[in-house]
Amino acid sequence: MTEEKCCCCKEPTGSIPINRIIEKVDSLAAVNDRDGIERVLSYWEGEARALNDTRGLLEILSEQIGFFRRDDDRERGLAAVDEALAILAREDIGDSVSYATVYLNCATTMKAFGKAKEAMPYYLKAKDIYERL
Repeated sequence: MTEEKCCCCKEPTGSIPINRIIEKVDSLAAVNDRDGIERVLSYWEGEARALNDTRGLLEILSEQIGFFRRDDDRERGLAAVDEALAILAREDIGDSVSYATVYLNCATTMKAFGKAKEAMPYYLKAKDIYERL
């Protein structure tokens, strides 16, 4: 089965273009455009949800986790952590370096917001995946 692609940009349909999104976020970060980063992440979070793109949503949540941590936004940072960890727990998506990075981002944000003890299992999960892969 071949993956359906958009006629105008030749990207797969049914999922968000995570590589282009990360490139855009990185370019906005290079000029310290925090509002722009937040707008891009919010927009693509909505698109991932609308497409039911769980993997894409997980990548966006991971970006938001780091963004909210750097902005010292405890409430939204920990909410994104909770949702990302719930996705990882309920979805049968296997292990990958990308998912290890999500665990690491979650743990780092939990620690930053005073939840170091709760973060330890996720540091260990990330370490285990990184070492295996």
